[in-house]
Amino acid sequence: MRYLYGWILLAVLGLAIFTSCEKEDETWMNSTSGRVWKPEVELLVTSATSVKLQWSQPQYTSGLMDILPDIDPEQFHIYRSRQLDNGYEELAGIENKEGNYTFSLSGLQQDTPYYFYITASRKGLEVTSSDTLMVIPGTAPESETLFTKTDVRQIAFSSQLNKLAYVDPFYKYETENVPYSVTALLMSDLDGSNTEILAVNGTYPCWSNTGETLYFTYYNENPTAGQGEEQLAGLAIASQTITLLTGDEFSRWGSKLQPGGTLLAYQALLQEAENNNYLLKLAMLDLETLTEQEVVDESFFYLRSVNKLAWRDQDRILFDCLTAYDDYRIYQTDINTGTTTLLLPEEWNGMAPSVSPGGNYMAFVANRTGSSQIWLYNFDTASFRMLTGYTDTEYIIPGTTTIEWYDDHSILFVLNEEKVTRLKVK
Repeated sequence: MRYLYGWILLAVLGLAIFTSCEKEDETWMNSTSGRVWKPEVELLVTSATSVKLQWSQPQYTSGLMDILPDIDPEQFHIYRSRQLDNGYEELAGIENKEGNYTFSLSGLQQDTPYYFYITASRKGLEVTSSDTLMVIPGTAPESETLFTKTDVRQIAFSSQLNKLAYVDPFYKYETENVPYSVTALLMSDLDGSNTEILAVNGTYPCWSNTGETLYFTYYNENPTAGQGEEQLAGLAIASQTITLLTGDEFSRWGSKLQPGGTLLAYQALLQEAENNNYLLKLAMLDLETLTEQEVVDESFFYLRSVNKLAWRDQDRILFDCLTAYDDYRIYQTDINTGTTTLLLPEEWNGMAPSVSPGGNYMAFVANRTGSSQIWLYNFDTASFRMLTGYTDTEYIIPGTTTIEWYDDHSILFVLNEEKVTRLKVK
C-alpha cells in the first residue's frame, strides 16, 4: 500500500508540473518576448502577364535567432510597386488560417519589372517584413537540353572546335580492376558524345581564342616546398601535352583569357610565413612573355572568396565575390588603373557573370526572385530580363553554376545539376 501511495503522489506531482509548463509555454508564446517569423518569399512567373508568390517560415539552424521562439502570424499583407525604393501599394491582406502561403496575381504588363514584399503581423508583436524581391513577367525563352549527365561543373565552350570542356568532380575509372574516383577535366561534343578525359585534378577550364589550347587549374596533391597547390597549366589539344605555366608559392585558379588578347586573368592566394595571413589578389599572366602583374589586391577593399572572372572587354574584368557583409556582388576592375567598382549597386546577390561575344549583354546568377535564377543585363539600357524561373521544377546551384555563351544570342549552362542546356536569350 505504501508503494501505491507513492505512485499516486508522483502522478499528481507530474500532472501539476506538466500543467504548469504548459501554462508557462502558452504565456511565453503569447507574450511580447517572442517574434513573428519573417516570410521567406519566392516569385514564379506563371504566364506572360501573371506571377505567383509563395512563402514559408524560415528554418534557422543555429545562432541568436534560436533564442526567441518563432510565433505564427495572424495576418500577411502583400505590397507591390513598379519602383524599387518607393510607390508600394497594398494588394491584399490574408489571414493565416490553413498555412497555405501562396498568392497569384494576373493582369501585369509583360516585360515590366515589379517589386514585392510581404509583412507578417500578430497583435502585440512587432511586424516583420520579407526581403524585397523583383520579377519580370514574360514568356520563357526557348531552350533545349543538349545532354544529361550528373556532376557536370565549370563548363567551357569552344566555338572553333564546337566542343565542350567541363569538370566532373567524381569521375570514376578503374586501374588493374581497382575503382577510383577523381576530379577529372573532360571534353565532349555538344550532345555529350565522344567524351574523353583530358587531365586528372584539372579544374576551371578556359579555351584559347583559337581553340588550340585549353587553359586550366592543375591541382598538385603533393607540392614541393615553396610551391602552391594550384597552378595554371595549358593543354595543347592536338598533342595532348600539358605545360605548367606557373609554379611558385602562390596558388592560382579560375583563369579567363582576354578576348582577342594574350592576358590570362586569375585569382592568386599567398600565405605569409611570418603571420600566417592569406593575401588574395587578382592578377594576370602574359602568355607571350610569361610575366605576371597584379591587377588589384582584393584585401584592400575587404573582398573575399573572389570567383568566376569574365572579361567585359580588353580592359575590364568582371568577377563575383563574397563581401565583408556575407553578400555576393559583381564587381568591375579596370586592368590599367586598378580601379574597382560595384557593377550592380542593388540589394540582391549576383554571381557568375558572363559577357556576350559582342559585349552588349551580361548573363549572371541572382536571387532577385527569392531563388537563384539566371538573368540577362543589357549594358546599354541598364535593363534586365529573366532567363530562368518560369517553373518550380527547375533550379540553379549558385556556387557551382558557370555560364558560357554559345554565340551572341544563346548561352550554355547546367540546369538541375545534370542538364547541359542551351537557351536563347534574344
